[in-house]
Amino acid sequence: MFKKGGFLALFIGIFAFSMVFAGPTFAAGTISGTVTNASTGAAIPSFYVSVVNTTTEQNYWDETIADGTYTTGLIPSGTYSIYPNVYYYYSLSDPHTFYISKTATATVTDDAVSTADLALTPRGRFVGKVYASNGTTPIENALVSVTNTNGYTYGTGSDNSQTDGSYYATPSPTDKATSAIGTYSMVVLKTGYFSQQISNLSLATDAADVTHNVNLTAASTVKGKITDASGVGIPTATIYALKSTGYSYFGTTDANGDYTLSIYDAAYYNSSAVGSYTLYVTKTGYLTQSKLFSLTADETNLTDYNFTLTLGGIMNGHVYASDGATPVSSAAISANDGYGNTYSTTSNSDGSYSLTGLRSSDNYTITVSKTNYVAQKLYNYSATVGETINDQNFNLAAALTFSGIVTDKDGNIVEGAIITFYNRSKLRSAYPEYSGTSISDGTFSLTNVVPNNYRVVISKSGYVTKIVEKLSLDSSISDKTYALTAAAMIYGQVTNKGEAVKGAAVYAYAKDKDDDYGYNFTTTDNDGYYSMSGLQKGTYQIKVVTTAFAEKIITKKLKAGHEKTINIKLTKGGSFSGYVWDSETNLPLSGFYVRIKGLSNYAITDNNGFYYFDGVAKGKYKPYIISAVYETNNHSQIKVKANKVTEGVNFTLVSK
Repeated sequence: MFKKGGFLALFIGIFAFSMVFAGPTFAAGTISGTVTNASTGAAIPSFYVSVVNTTTEQNYWDETIADGTYTTGLIPSGTYSIYPNVYYYYSLSDPHTFYISKTATATVTDDAVSTADLALTPRGRFVGKVYASNGTTPIENALVSVTNTNGYTYGTGSDNSQTDGSYYATPSPTDKATSAIGTYSMVVLKTGYFSQQISNLSLATDAADVTHNVNLTAASTVKGKITDASGVGIPTATIYALKSTGYSYFGTTDANGDYTLSIYDAAYYNSSAVGSYTLYVTKTGYLTQSKLFSLTADETNLTDYNFTLTLGGIMNGHVYASDGATPVSSAAISANDGYGNTYSTTSNSDGSYSLTGLRSSDNYTITVSKTNYVAQKLYNYSATVGETINDQNFNLAAALTFSGIVTDKDGNIVEGAIITFYNRSKLRSAYPEYSGTSISDGTFSLTNVVPNNYRVVISKSGYVTKIVEKLSLDSSISDKTYALTAAAMIYGQVTNKGEAVKGAAVYAYAKDKDDDYGYNFTTTDNDGYYSMSGLQKGTYQIKVVTTAFAEKIITKKLKAGHEKTINIKLTKGGSFSGYVWDSETNLPLSGFYVRIKGLSNYAITDNNGFYYFDGVAKGKYKPYIISAVYETNNHSQIKVKANKVTEGVNFTLVSK
């Protein structure tokens, strides 16, 4: 017998034990609906729909059956969005019909069935067939692409043509819920055919087909055989046809030396093979040959374009270091025959090289170069077709390094200084052979420098440019210090009666002819301001020259590292003009200098013997002309007035 309360305790224990093994339970609901074609009302079978909880974003999916219905069960209560699955906007039973995305909403409650139907609108599409040029032979696997003229985000789609040539290109925007109605461009591509582009195709409505058939033009072909002098076919020779309009078409010979070159272009739409061509054949070790041909119609097949290639000259040798024994690998060897043909190769790990296919010439220039070595050249070298020259060796000397540090006069590092090398064997030019820049610790390094005599220029804004006029570089130089001197700077405004003078030429040069501070020049801006930097310390003459104002020269002393404001006031100038003649011939004399004592400016006569002398302060002057072939001519005194032109100041020169 059970004690009082014992049966109840046993029942509770058994119930608890059964709950542990039964697991948790929860209520669930179901969403079902029908997916139909909004245009026809027909059911859409084999169509995937997504069912997404709007709160948890838990995603369920289902596939419609033959009557277009779907059922998604055992889902928690909540609000759901129902729309086409993002990977399938078409029915698996009809992959050529795409639909515009649409969303339905359903609320799921426990143990209840909610309904959410989708009526989807088919997208408009481009359909048709791709044919050969005869308009009847279908072309399979041609790629048909359509793109909205406003951009692919508004609609793009593609399809490959089927065995009967048919295609279904359905454009779809990036936003799958929007219509793709608009104007389109169609491109059709197929290997072996010229590509086609059709513009301004209108897709006016959804759920409609726009039919457009396309005819593709097949490639033209050129066939032939490439053989050597003994008649044996040459494999892997390259054949290319260069069209007169610049397009190239390539092919390769097979194991027997046979080739078929197809001439078509998928990159340039609506093109044609008609035109004039040059057919080239190249093969390593052989001389390149060429022939001309023309295509007067598309889809033309030319045959028997055969070539017999001749072996070119060969030059073999080694590239060594300067010791003549250490091999130099990866050196570049090139040979230019003097007639526009260049042949190139590189040296192997043992320094060996072979230049092949050389044409006959006595004007070859052979160049051998490699980084960290001084390049070598061999001029007026001779090579003959069919001849092999062995043991043409080269010894390369190692290139040099020029490094150091740039400081100021107190030993502080100078970053950003520019170091340039100019070859003293050449005429002075603005283009250096080598250049570098000092880095944050003031150091610089120029590598791969060829031994030679150089002019070294070191410059930096705010410092006087340092010039080493002659540096004989026959070995590497390192760790040398180059100290820069802080430069003086002048700036100011050029005015006349308080008004800015723009475009005035401002010069600065040493006052004493025995001093060489260099030479500086600038012009005033629209507000009359000018500035000059990089000046050495010393006494300068500052000269201002314009056409409308009198020349002015002032003297100023400048200190290293100091800035000085120099404002310059000009007075209105006058001018005088005239002609210069030969006393015997009475012909005008051109290129003669008219000067005034005490002034640096001058005038030059033109082809008619006329001159115009500007920028002269008002006053009385005696102009003169000095010549190597005429007697010096001192004109009588003239009077120049401000802002006036004194005319008729003529010279008649007498031969010496």
